[in-house]
Amino acid sequence: MSPTPAETATTRPVEVPVVKQGSGVDTVLAMGGPRAVRAALRRHPQRAVLAVLATAMTAWASRARVADWLTDSLARCPSGWLARRFYRDPRPHFASFEETLAVLALAADDCLLEIGCGGGMLLERALRDAGSAKAIDHSAEMVALTSERNAEAIAAGRLTVEQAEAERLPFGDGEFTAAALTNVFFFLYEPERVLDELHRVLASGGRMAIHTDAPGLPPWMAPITRRMRFYDDAQLVQLLVAGGFSDATVTRTADGRGQLATASRA
Repeated sequence: MSPTPAETATTRPVEVPVVKQGSGVDTVLAMGGPRAVRAALRRHPQRAVLAVLATAMTAWASRARVADWLTDSLARCPSGWLARRFYRDPRPHFASFEETLAVLALAADDCLLEIGCGGGMLLERALRDAGSAKAIDHSAEMVALTSERNAEAIAAGRLTVEQAEAERLPFGDGEFTAAALTNVFFFLYEPERVLDELHRVLASGGRMAIHTDAPGLPPWMAPITRRMRFYDDAQLVQLLVAGGFSDATVTRTADGRGQLATASRA
């Protein structure tokens, strides 16, 4: 039995209109501007709407790609002249360095491990008190910058800097008495593995300090924060305890945006 006209109308596949080369819509939209969009909407409303949506999605994707590039090259794995310039004098990080070193209270018998050494300024300050230190960064340019800043300590045998991953530390068991991570933890996609490695390389009684950002950073930072990992205070303590650490605590920095987590290895 043949379908009725009404049945045919309801079962016919819907064709999604597209903007075709030479249709006029693509040319009008390429010219840009509100007038072009309004004219296209009048002439080919369905096609124009789809084209505008596609253009918006492309623009958003391009924005995201730019944000990812900036996040990677300036923060997650710094490289390039702009990153080198910033990390030679990272003033926005000065407070985190001082707060981290204050809780570690390093002494001459300490051997410090820093994960994510950046430009090496925390190490420079730490070695005023600590007897020795070792550091890693997964950016070759940051390893070079840290080595340049701390050339005397390296020559004296008090400091070693290596390019390595935090999930696979190139050090022996129980080698360090203290460890520091500043402005790094929110970029660790496998924090459990990193904490396992820290527990392995810290000696019994060794202490650790993590300076990171709390949830709730300003909305304008969304293109960057979407690549970051945040934990509330309780979650951060839980991660440390699950990693085998004791005396885990988290305090907020003066501005309320930062977290300073401390713990020790039993």
